[in-house]
Amino acid sequence: MIPISWYVYDLTIKKYYELDNPSGEAGEEFNNFGSMLDKMFEDSLR
Repeated sequence: MIPISWYVYDLTIKKYYELDNPSGEAGEEFNNFGSMLDKMFEDSLR
């Protein structure tokens, strides 16, 4: 089974988050879309 990551954007503080699966708690925090996208590509190539 392939794990699925959830990514969200907090409009109030203008930050992106990768959510822990299955708890939904905030895991890694990103200051911009580019750094979040880099992490997504990195994870997909593993």
